[in-house]
Amino acid sequence: IVTRRIEVMCAQALTTGTTTIDGYVDEGSADIVSDTIDFKVPALHKVAPATKWDNNGDILADIRDWRRILIKDGGLSPRQLILGNGAADAFVSNSAVRELLDNRRINMGTIDPDVLPDGVTYWGMLKDSMVDVWSYDEYYVDLEDNEQQMIPSNLAILTTNRARFTRHFGAIMDMDAVESGAIAVPYYPKQYKSNDGVQRFLMMQSRPLPVLHDNQSIYIADVLT
Repeated sequence: IVTRRIEVMCAQALTTGTTTIDGYVDEGSADIVSDTIDFKVPALHKVAPATKWDNNGDILADIRDWRRILIKDGGLSPRQLILGNGAADAFVSNSAVRELLDNRRINMGTIDPDVLPDGVTYWGMLKDSMVDVWSYDEYYVDLEDNEQQMIPSNLAILTTNRARFTRHFGAIMDMDAVESGAIAVPYYPKQYKSNDGVQRFLMMQSRPLPVLHDNQSIYIADVLT
């Protein structure tokens, strides 16, 4: 559950430029307090294309424009284009894209589809902008018990794995953790017995926070009508 929650927080950061920290108000409480952390991705890095991709938009020109913005503002050349499933459908249906989409990395064995994580699709390298194109068809259930997409269908995200996007972990608020020296650790497992000794409890604690340090090395666009 903790690992899944970390993935959701990372997905929020990549798709919105923010992430939400949810936690219980107090031990044993059912009340949840939420805080939203804004990584200040520039507004210019969230501008949707004038003509959407499913309405004969110029996909290649859009990506070139975003690439130039990221190089100018962040100093790093983007290498990855991550698409929601609707954006991916519009992308691969575009005839100009298909002419420039090179999937020889799959054919030559550089990328093995058998070892890609579940839900991940590699579409190839876009020779026009030298970016690898991926989509991720994974879902999660939010706190309101609604099913949500990790990468919303309408989004295209241009970024690079060279950007400093880091998972941090806060201090575990537990005296046993403090006394053992396991303070800011990714996971803190713990077991303890009830006062009468008839029950044993197992728990896992974590205080994750993914951070977009290089907030000018990501472009997030709504590309569908």
